[in-house]
Amino acid sequence: ILLHSQLGSPTDLIVVKETTAALESVLPPEDLGTFIALPRQDKRQQLKELALIVMGIRLFSMATGKGGKNIPDTIRSASDMLQSHLDRLQHAHRELLDTANKLSSFILLSDNQALIEEAKGYCFYARQLVFICQIMLGDVAESGNRLGQGVASYAQHQAAVKATVESREAVPTDQVFPQFVELGECWQTIQQEEHLLKAYTQVLDLIEASQKSLEAPSQLASE
Repeated sequence: ILLHSQLGSPTDLIVVKETTAALESVLPPEDLGTFIALPRQDKRQQLKELALIVMGIRLFSMATGKGGKNIPDTIRSASDMLQSHLDRLQHAHRELLDTANKLSSFILLSDNQALIEEAKGYCFYARQLVFICQIMLGDVAESGNRLGQGVASYAQHQAAVKATVESREAVPTDQVFPQFVELGECWQTIQQEEHLLKAYTQVLDLIEASQKSLEAPSQLASE
């Protein structure tokens, strides 16, 4: 459940203690035998649901200041990464477009055939990278939209759980547990966008390395 939820390190004793307490509130130790006796497919499905409920409980505890210790700040991490990616991509796009334009001008104005042929190769490569940047900008922007929707949905579900819990002293599990599941699912959506943005980091590194390799040809074309 700890590995599935990604709400802290499984070697962190505080995280383990909180997760265990949340799990036992959903699946008491005396009911463990019934769970173990379930068919494999049913057990897998129930384990998935248990993980989401435990996630919801810990996230709600974090929001109310009553727990949720050492849960990674996924929203801030993903938001910071998103802005960084957009800034880096826009900068790379500008620089590569400028390089491509300089090389195009050099090809049109130069009378050195050997250098013209070399410049054509560099120019084609630069324009390919410009195209990749444009695609990446669209992909990152879409990820940003999904992230924004996920964060808004998460806030709405937090408010809904709070309203349910605060409205009465004892809340039936059939009312609150589905809300915890929805809360966990919202957080997983945010986690997925964070993972995607991390994957984009590797592509960005490659684009910037390629851009750097074109600095010398670009300077030569300017001269």
